[in-house]
Amino acid sequence: MKTSGTGIRDQVLEGLQVCSAEDQVLDLVGKNKAKLTVEHVSCAVRMLWEFQKERPELLRTVHLIKSHPQFLTLRVLAENKIALMDDFTLVDMLYAFLRILTALMISVASLMSTRLRDALISRAEYLLHTVDPLNYNTPRRMVQFLRNIKYIHRPLLEKCNEIFLRNIPRLDAENISIILGLYQSLQFNNCDFRLAAKKRLTELIDTSTDPFSFSKLFVALAPIGSPDIRERLVL
Repeated sequence: MKTSGTGIRDQVLEGLQVCSAEDQVLDLVGKNKAKLTVEHVSCAVRMLWEFQKERPELLRTVHLIKSHPQFLTLRVLAENKIALMDDFTLVDMLYAFLRILTALMISVASLMSTRLRDALISRAEYLLHTVDPLNYNTPRRMVQFLRNIKYIHRPLLEKCNEIFLRNIPRLDAENISIILGLYQSLQFNNCDFRLAAKKRLTELIDTSTDPFSFSKLFVALAPIGSPDIRERLVL
């Protein structure tokens, strides 16, 4: 049972948590839109993704969510509450919106207004100023978000890239490969990162002893390595 600091039950949150389908979540949003908090909005968006995730791809109903009259209500509420969200809630919200469409390879932009997109990006830029500089997962996910909404926001990409460069000595072949793939999808060609990535991957050749890690290294280094490096990979 969810209660507030004064012991009062949060009936809206309780109602959301017992919903068993997307239309129940959205109907509850519509009935309680005047009193929904940041926590309620975040919970609702997250649950929409959870219901979709449980279904096989062919049975997912993103198009029904998008056309539901209360989805617009939820989106507007998310827009209006961006400024009230802490960093964790912001990232949670961002990924919930992102995931609702990722599995179906449909642009999340169709579920996200320009205002919400810009607000999320603005908060994401602020978050990068406060995040642990050794935490490269947060900027990586932000770049993934830009890729999924098919939107090139160069200032955010540059800030993420700075963090990646600081963390090059800690990145493994798989993470480097993911970042290079995201950059390619976004047509973001950063020479500094490519050079640093190639140097780091070359260093990893001699330490990759098991087939799994070597395959990751091969995938990451083969497209950017020089002929002599590629020769070392196949020997």
